[in-house]
Amino acid sequence: MKKKHKYKNNLKSSFSLVGMGSIVFCVIIFSVFQFVFMDDIFALASRISMLDVAEKIQLIDFSDNGYPAVLSEYERENNFYVEIYSPRDTLIYTSQTNETAF
Repeated sequence: MKKKHKYKNNLKSSFSLVGMGSIVFCVIIFSVFQFVFMDDIFALASRISMLDVAEKIQLIDFSDNGYPAVLSEYERENNFYVEIYSPRDTLIYTSQTNETAF
């Protein structure tokens, strides 16, 4: 009977070691993945967000005086600043001061 009990303890400790080893392996793999790929993933997500807002900005009617409020809402939703320039590189709008330049 002692041999059977000893075998169960060895089996439990083996499963415990395999389980702990699996957890440590997963943590290492996730850490490496985060270190290697997360900056790229964050940059891609930011770029997609900016392109989405740029498309929305192109649809704004700048002759309407309410466009600064719309731009301010886009900035708040996406957590970035907006600057808009005319084709002649004249500043039209900047969110730094939240005022129109002309």
